[in-house]
Amino acid sequence: MALSLAATLLPATASAQSPTSSKAPARSGAGYKIERTPAWVKPIKPSAAAAAPTTTSPGYRITLMDYQTQLTADGGEHAYTHTRLAISDSAGVQAVSKVQVYFNPAFQTVSLHEAVVLRNGARLDRLKDARIELLRREEGLERMTLTGVQTLLVLLNDVRVGDAVEVAYTVHGTNPIYKGHYADTFQLGHPAAVDELQVRLEAPAGRTLHTRGIRSDATFERSTQGGRQVLTLTRRNIPPVIAEEQTPPWFKVYPALHVSDYADWQQVAAWAEDLFATPGDLGAELQGRIEAWRAKGLPRERLASEVIEFVQDEVRYFSVSLGESSHRPKPPARTLAERLGDCKDKTALLNAILQRLGFEARPVLISVGRNRGVADYLPAHDQFDHVITQLTLDGTVYWIDPTMQKQGRQLQTRGVASYGMGLVVSPSTTGLVRVGPGPSQAYTLEWDSVWDASDLKRTPTFTTTLRARGLAAEGWRAGVEAGGAERLAGAIAGAYARMLPGLKAVGSPTVRDNRDTNIFQLELKYEAPGLGQYDRGALAVELPALELLDSLVGPRELRREMPFLVDQPVQVRQRLRAIAPQRFTAPPPPPSEVVDKHFRVASRYEVNGNSFDYLLTYERRSDEVQPADLNGFREKLQTARRLGGVSVRLPLLSMEPLRAQFDEIDRRVTQKLGRQADTLRELVVRQEVERLFASELLRQVGDSGPLVGQLLERRAIANSNLADHDATLADADRALASAPEARYSHYTRGLALMSLGRGGEALSAMQQFTNPNNRAALAMGLGNAQYYQGELADAERNFNQAVQESSGNDRVFALSWLYIASQKAGGKGRSVVLPHLPDVSRGSWPGVLVHYLAGEASQDEVIERAKENKSMERLNLSEAYFYMGQQLLLAGKTSEAKRMFRRTVDLQATPYREFAFAELELKRSEP
Repeated sequence: MALSLAATLLPATASAQSPTSSKAPARSGAGYKIERTPAWVKPIKPSAAAAAPTTTSPGYRITLMDYQTQLTADGGEHAYTHTRLAISDSAGVQAVSKVQVYFNPAFQTVSLHEAVVLRNGARLDRLKDARIELLRREEGLERMTLTGVQTLLVLLNDVRVGDAVEVAYTVHGTNPIYKGHYADTFQLGHPAAVDELQVRLEAPAGRTLHTRGIRSDATFERSTQGGRQVLTLTRRNIPPVIAEEQTPPWFKVYPALHVSDYADWQQVAAWAEDLFATPGDLGAELQGRIEAWRAKGLPRERLASEVIEFVQDEVRYFSVSLGESSHRPKPPARTLAERLGDCKDKTALLNAILQRLGFEARPVLISVGRNRGVADYLPAHDQFDHVITQLTLDGTVYWIDPTMQKQGRQLQTRGVASYGMGLVVSPSTTGLVRVGPGPSQAYTLEWDSVWDASDLKRTPTFTTTLRARGLAAEGWRAGVEAGGAERLAGAIAGAYARMLPGLKAVGSPTVRDNRDTNIFQLELKYEAPGLGQYDRGALAVELPALELLDSLVGPRELRREMPFLVDQPVQVRQRLRAIAPQRFTAPPPPPSEVVDKHFRVASRYEVNGNSFDYLLTYERRSDEVQPADLNGFREKLQTARRLGGVSVRLPLLSMEPLRAQFDEIDRRVTQKLGRQADTLRELVVRQEVERLFASELLRQVGDSGPLVGQLLERRAIANSNLADHDATLADADRALASAPEARYSHYTRGLALMSLGRGGEALSAMQQFTNPNNRAALAMGLGNAQYYQGELADAERNFNQAVQESSGNDRVFALSWLYIASQKAGGKGRSVVLPHLPDVSRGSWPGVLVHYLAGEASQDEVIERAKENKSMERLNLSEAYFYMGQQLLLAGKTSEAKRMFRRTVDLQATPYREFAFAELELKRSEP
């Protein structure tokens, strides 16, 4: 049967009523003739109906599509195709000007009738000067398939946007392997809109033809013409069918009509029975092998498995489907001698061996392309594209695909694909049977991911172990066979490396493959220097279940009209384990579950000493999602994806030995701040504890542990917040020396130098802090350093940048410093901040500070606002006194300013920058 014009989705076009159809062109070539349209063809009656609606176009619309088939009394078949395509853009020119007719010269020939360009009311014959080439392009060769199908390529000259192109041809002949039976599927929908469509089939009056619409309610109109039966379907204004991604194979994307002369599936099985008839003499080599197997005296299951493994692994796959060999297998002796065959050859060989050894083995026709969708069609030979073996042993049925390789050696655990429905080739067959895996043959995957940070003196490690069973094991086994374990390891590592830069492989992948149990295991080990972030005596880590998340995918389209294929393993289990230096003391969270009719995801936690496990299970409950269920499926999917990972804090310290030091911190803070429970006390205690934790861990890890840089950086920040500037400087210097990636230490170092009155060095240090997460904070730090160095213009620029890039309270303090620098530089502070005042709240803290500096609010109003929140009162007052001091200093009231700075210092709000700046101002005011 021919296919093709416009990207092989459409049969090519021509007109039975055109003037050229009555003329007999003189040209012909190998495999084809140019001749008039056959007399049996009946042109479609033109319609004045409106054009088919369309919202999208592949570059053309189909104004006419006409399929006509003649079946003759001697079993002959003639398939006529005629289309007219109107070109709408340049893409359409490329598609429509190239006509491709596929046929098999072993039993088919082609007649070209016409190729016409319609332009401005004129019919321009393009067939007479067309370039016609006969190509043998084995498009399945890379899939080890040789079909003998050839392509008649017709290249039309001078085709333009706005033209319509008509092409007509007939393909004569049918494969004799069908024994005079007829079956065909006529496509009624296409990617392009169709204005008019006709399907016409004529056959001898006594021939029974069954018809069925596939995703269509279309039916033929039956009549008798000239003593022959005629089936006709005419349709108009057919909208385009837009194919959607990930559509199940059993769903017919393009509506169609199926025609078959088979009465039932039993008749189809009888046709196939003749193809796989008893092979007769098996030859000396094959018979010798059979006797050798028989002589081993193996248990029945072991014997069958050994035979299957031989046929699968020792006879390589290659399909030569020329003529009748498209469906009839080679003699088993020949397949063995050549060590070469396709699915039918290898099935015939396997069945012949098994049958001679006393097993019950039958061919089974299946459809990889249609899967269980075969049941939607009429009984026919044209629905199958693959054949496997049904082996019955001790009452149990096993499905064996001889084309597979490296399968498990036990029948119970051997992988079986979900083939859908199949037809067992047997005299007792009356219908289709379901073909798929049994309970012990499920496609399952297990992933164990272990993150080990138990030793503070060495780099954390990450070990991931895959365990695959059944078909999954065989897929991974084949992957190793094809590309090697290193290649697979690289693909897995790439996904993790995007999440965890610096991941480094340790050693080679370890493969443990047991074909007897059909379990494949792959273990990969890495160093993970970037694992987690240090946080207050713990390592905060994010552990993703990347492999399980791969199963939680949905369609990209917001809306669909077709089912969505859920093509995932039946079950995926993943364990994420984190191993800490110390015992986990917090109780684990409760288990969780997301249930949908299409899948189930369950999670639970287990804690055992210093080991924390997060266990996830995915179960597929359905292999498709109907459009009506899509919204609910997507919502459940998003909920389930939130379970696809866990955040966990790995305890690095044991708290019990630190009790005495906690008491000392409480005593020291009480002596300094009193017992008033407010935010200031909380912040200072937090920084004291942070410094204690970091110091204790540094004592344990020494100078070379992977956390040294982070610990020194955190202790430097804590020392800075406790106004211990010399200690801050020392820790920042050590952090940068041991871990250059500790970039924040440049900023912390700059603050310490500034507080120590070393402004030039502070400015230089901060300028080395590149690519900060908070550019506004860096601009503020640079502005402060420049201000105290007297570089007022540069300070103004940085404070202005901070204003532009910050919001909330940070923006208020940036405006305050912009005022101070601008006022000191030239008395223009008020004019600089005045445009911003409407955006800053005067009635709340700290917005009132900007209004105060601009002369809009009084000192009393500032103090009142500072005291409104009792928990924040001391901290707010430290800020209030400092900025009042700055305003007084700018007004030349040095003594009053010093009193305000002294009040700031007396409050001991060391976590606030104003404390250090107030100390600096007091030092600057000393003679």
